Amino acid sequence: MEAEWTVLGNAITGAKFFDPPFEFLGVWKITNYFTPILEEFASQKMLARGTGELRGERWVNLRDVNYPANFLNAVDQDNEGLGLINGHEVKFHGTRRQRGATPWIGNKDGKPYYLCDPDTDQNTASCPPYQLIGTTDTIATRSRKLRCGAKVMIQDVPGIKVRRDTGGGLLDGQVDVYIGEGGDAVFAKAKRWGEQYKWVINLLY
Repeated sequence: MEAEWTVLGNAITGAKFFDPPFEFLGVWKITNYFTPILEEFASQKMLARGTGELRGERWVNLRDVNYPANFLNAVDQDNEGLGLINGHEVKFHGTRRQRGATPWIGNKDGKPYYLCDPDTDQNTASCPPYQLIGTTDTIATRSRKLRCGAKVMIQDVPGIKVRRDTGGGLLDGQVDVYIGEGGDAVFAKAKRWGEQYKWVINLLY
């Protein structure tokens, strides 16, 4: 026999004589992230910033390129340094002591950064199989209460979300909700979202 529970407006079913198939984790901090796409940002405000190629520990082909300010801000501030240019993944990397071009400076630590190909073999914040770009049911969290692949529901956030990202820069008790790919419109949506505090429920099936 099955019983049905209504949780955050969703119907959850489980065996009638066993514990409910979910766990209330409490009120968590809910933030968001997305994948900035260069071509979808307005070009009227352009900034000259560095780009190059990182080959092992060595930077090559360093040069200055014009990027829309909002694209750089979105990549730098909110999205783990990742973005898309012509469908190609790029990521901010520190230049260390490399010389020869004007770097993008503005990260919180004040170090020079350049856009380049991401390193898919290490330092990813993803759960296996290490997809750098998320899907719209993806969440990121550092909490040990949610294993990779865990399914959750979040108050006022539609649908069931899956932990596919380890959330390297997050706090315990925080969930980052992936809201898709885009340009200025998605960037504005992310800014309107801000920081929220919502109930989080771990689905135990």
